[in-house]
Amino acid sequence: MSSYDLSAWPLFRSVIDDGDPAAQEKARRCFLIAPAAKTDADARRRSDAVWKYIIRPAMLDGAYQVTRGEEGRSGTPQTVIDALLDSDLVIALASGPYSNVYYEIAVAQAAGRPVILLVEEGQSPAIDPRGAAVVTYSLDTDAVFSGANVRRLQDAIAQLEETPAQQPFRPGANPLAGSGAHGATLFERSRMFRYDSRLDMIRKAERRIDIMGVANLAIALHPDTLDAVRDHASGGLELRVLQCSPTNPGLLSLFGSREADHLAAVKNEIDSAAEAWKRIVDQAGANVAVSVRRQQQIVPLASALITDRSVVSTPYMASLPTSESPTLHAAAGSVFHSVMMTEFDRLWSDAAPLFRSDRRPAQQAAARPVVEAPHATFSPNPAVEAIRPQAANQTSPSGGGVLRGLASIRGPGPHNY
Repeated sequence: MSSYDLSAWPLFRSVIDDGDPAAQEKARRCFLIAPAAKTDADARRRSDAVWKYIIRPAMLDGAYQVTRGEEGRSGTPQTVIDALLDSDLVIALASGPYSNVYYEIAVAQAAGRPVILLVEEGQSPAIDPRGAAVVTYSLDTDAVFSGANVRRLQDAIAQLEETPAQQPFRPGANPLAGSGAHGATLFERSRMFRYDSRLDMIRKAERRIDIMGVANLAIALHPDTLDAVRDHASGGLELRVLQCSPTNPGLLSLFGSREADHLAAVKNEIDSAAEAWKRIVDQAGANVAVSVRRQQQIVPLASALITDRSVVSTPYMASLPTSESPTLHAAAGSVFHSVMMTEFDRLWSDAAPLFRSDRRPAQQAAARPVVEAPHATFSPNPAVEAIRPQAANQTSPSGGGVLRGLASIRGPGPHNY
């Protein structure tokens, strides 16, 4: 037997503890699909072992409160269906010929829930996974006490959180118990929709990339944004960035007159973001089109990344930092996607141009200030118009408390998501 692995500590805690009181405080729900109680005793013993040595320790310190199907149930009662529809994640023990398991998996997938199939090594699920994550496990002594099973499950959960689940049966089909928005997923916190996913949205865009918010600093400072922009260098696509002007009177009402220091900080973030976008243009090469405009009068009530394929948006809230605010990701074809495109176009149409880069010969590729502005009230900020290249490894301002975190979608820094 291999030596004990300290990384398996949650395993021992889950075995020793009778319960996890903190689990009752977790807002996200996970439901375990297991063979019904009427199945053979060996199946129940193996199901209990998977729960005790794999699932519970994997969930002990995670974001989910996990529950099992009711003991003693027969068939698929309404309580089980309700649990599937109300859960944020579904894990299924998919080894063996157990009809209730496969029926419930189908219900979960029809509801657009992220599904993980746990399959014992040497076996394969009796159904088409249809995009569900498949995690193999072993109940031998080495696998259990090394914590290998636990780590595999945790890795699968992390991967699903980065890639929102889609309805797997027909593109555009509405999920069971859904709101009618095609492929829409609500995240409890903005940081759950990671920046890798946001940059993937940019890379996959074909006709439209629009970014709006008060400053848009975090995404401008992300180390991979430059490469994501370069991916579109020869595709004829323009990236449009909409900020608030530092002189926008709406900033005062959004952030509160009692927080003068915070208001000054967010104005600095707006200018820093403009400098970061200018730096991206300078480094990306000749064939990149990026436009930055500033809204003079209206403050967007949400930060958003909008492409022709999907949208992710986080509302600005007085009670929560943006990294902790609920966030909606919706696919093209949804009502939300359509509304957000219209909202961006409306705000963009009367915003004042700050700078625009064109596809020009390399020696002329740097972004240039736009002379014409649609509003006579627009006064270019000299600190931004005379942008100077800065160190490529610049990071965002420290601290997550600037204006309650409203100025950008980030926690302690831009690399969290």
